[in-house]
Amino acid sequence: MSGFAAESGGHWYTVTGTAMHTVLGANGKERHTTLRDARKLNLLPSVTTILKVLDKPQLGRWKMQNAVVAAMTTPRLEGESDEAWCERILTVADSPMNEARDFGTALHDLMEVRAMRPDALSHPTVDPALKPWFPFIEDFYADVKEVVLCETAVVGEGYAGRIDLLSRHHSIDGLVLNDFKTSKWKTGKAGFYDDHARQLAAYATVLEEQYGEVVTTRNVGINSLRAEAFQYRTWTPEERASAGLIFKQTLKLWQSITGYRPQQTTTVNDGN
Repeated sequence: MSGFAAESGGHWYTVTGTAMHTVLGANGKERHTTLRDARKLNLLPSVTTILKVLDKPQLGRWKMQNAVVAAMTTPRLEGESDEAWCERILTVADSPMNEARDFGTALHDLMEVRAMRPDALSHPTVDPALKPWFPFIEDFYADVKEVVLCETAVVGEGYAGRIDLLSRHHSIDGLVLNDFKTSKWKTGKAGFYDDHARQLAAYATVLEEQYGEVVTTRNVGINSLRAEAFQYRTWTPEERASAGLIFKQTLKLWQSITGYRPQQTTTVNDGN
């Protein structure tokens, strides 16, 4: 069995949609859930875990650029071993990704609270660093006429994940599945990738079965470099169909690589 199959972590869910990203280890301490744990507990892989088997050239190049810059700007300490120096360089290289993840988490949390509470942005506990984005958050929600689901687990056949926002809008007919993507736009244009369409297609397939109507899939680009208007990528029906087909094939590939294929009933969970 490959190292990927035996050791990969990723995100995992129970068949009812409860997140199981960590488990208690033999030492009583919490650790990341692995495929081995998933087999024992009959867990479902997340959509993003499945899509990791596909190459992502843009992400790979960005990581390499970070590593090169980190190597150029991290002098070797006197007496430092090769291993220790490389480890420090990798830590520095990972810092932009960690910062982006932290900002994205904070913004996602705020978008979720705002979806459920219109007065959320005026709450004194909101991080002041996010205030420059408030006008653009309000612009987004001004077009939302109904919040249907927010940060909710979606379970399909062989996979699961969490959606950001399923809603109805003044400007778009029917249900819209919105997925928030934070990134740094140095060119003034948000980056939307095929992987984003595949992730949304996997969720939309389940939601359409539940609600009995077509779900429009849309990515919402948010600039973490500076506060500015959100940018949008609405995937066409043809793009959505292609993305859905590729996800199904990727799921089969993931199952073939891991030798793991859980079975369960498709559902939507309003819990964790």
